[in-house]
Amino acid sequence: AASPAGRTASASDGAASTTGFDDADGSGWQAYTKENAGAVTALLGQWTVPAVPKQQAQTLFLFTGLQNIDWVPPQQPPSGAFDIIQPVLQYGNSAAGDVGQWGIASWYVTLTSDVVYSQLKAVEAGATIFGNMTRVGADSWFINAVDTGSGVASGTTVSRALLKTQPWIYVTLEVYDVDDCEQFPPKGSTCAFTDLKLAVAGKATTPAWAVGDSGQKPATCGATVNIKSPSEVDIVF
Repeated sequence: AASPAGRTASASDGAASTTGFDDADGSGWQAYTKENAGAVTALLGQWTVPAVPKQQAQTLFLFTGLQNIDWVPPQQPPSGAFDIIQPVLQYGNSAAGDVGQWGIASWYVTLTSDVVYSQLKAVEAGATIFGNMTRVGADSWFINAVDTGSGVASGTTVSRALLKTQPWIYVTLEVYDVDDCEQFPPKGSTCAFTDLKLAVAGKATTPAWAVGDSGQKPATCGATVNIKSPSEVDIVF
């Protein structure tokens, strides 16, 4: 969310990011799926690291996520408390740093200064990332991102009162400071999220994804999301 960048939203963010954009200008969520799944206890999945963009200066995030409420940047900030947990595949710079290529880290983010992230670790294009968010206590979650080929992992466990309920589940492309479509992976290429698995109250549950419609409009460079099945979602650049 305005999330992994560790940015805090302001009233001007929502207005600025939904007006005056050409095809390439982007900040916020671009393409995503969502569901209010209730008493979520785990969300697992894997996705493929896209090709490296031809141009650099931007920040791209691809992730599965869990939120306490359904708020999406660049919308106006919510009046109440907000949080998100997410294993994140990142390209470019964020609060966690910049490894000069794609990288993985795990995050807990609010719209205050309360932001937690694990060490950003480099991964290669074509690698498969496994993302794991599992409740490990009444208000505690284990969040982990793993390169399944190399074994490189970056995870954290976070405990907060706000984490007692994280009912909203997502698969998301989020971007910041994109002003040219060559700052994306190649046009028409796909980041395939597969083997998506949801547990509700400790029991395996089939996700019922819907396409989210509260992100930036129009989406940067025509990015879209395609729900192929409950366990498969494609982000298309």
